[in-house]
Amino acid sequence: MSVVLNLDEGRPRPNWPWLSLVLVLINTLVTAYLSFIGELDQTRVVHLWGLVPTSLVQVLDAGWQYWLSLDVLTLFSTLLLHISWLHLLGNMAYLWVFGMPLERYVGRWILLLAFFVLGGLSNLILVLETQQSTTPIIGASAGVSAVIGCYLGLFPHKRLGLYIPLGFYVQFAQVPALLVIGSWFLLQLIYTLYSPVNGGVAWQVHVTGFLSGFIIALVLRSVLRERLQSFRY
Repeated sequence: MSVVLNLDEGRPRPNWPWLSLVLVLINTLVTAYLSFIGELDQTRVVHLWGLVPTSLVQVLDAGWQYWLSLDVLTLFSTLLLHISWLHLLGNMAYLWVFGMPLERYVGRWILLLAFFVLGGLSNLILVLETQQSTTPIIGASAGVSAVIGCYLGLFPHKRLGLYIPLGFYVQFAQVPALLVIGSWFLLQLIYTLYSPVNGGVAWQVHVTGFLSGFIIALVLRSVLRERLQSFRY
């Protein structure tokens, strides 16, 4: 009699990362829509759904009964707005690389927490720092940065498969995630120090989002310890 052992028995199965795909799709469709409409309509959409610090500060000062207004919701809606395709590509590439495994192994609620809640909180901190600014701040950078920070906090020893160009050849290599994220964070820190807000791109939300995601991940490690140990990462 032969016995087949199922080594995966009792281990949780990874989630299908449909939420990550939906977020990438929505951001792409919104950018496509903005690229096809006229410049005047584009400006209206950005001022309506983008984050305008002065408008939000006025609502916050008016009292808590006004905090469910559209201006407060722009803390989150701005995470879905991109004017530049290059800006979109950069954010969605990082969301794809780090958001999908985060959703697969710890669940979509963690992804929602990092992207929207921590991303919105980082945007709020930015508003409090730039209260007099009338320039709309758009982009998923705050949410994506929180996702990256959360990923590093939960999977500090993970290695990423990258294709590295070497002259006329392309070499596949597994690079420690800590090295990739560390270089990314250093770049954001440099941008923050030398270009706080440039053309509607608020570099400091990258740092704030990353740190908030990393801190939350350290707290979640004790809660998700059994699930994290169930996967080889």
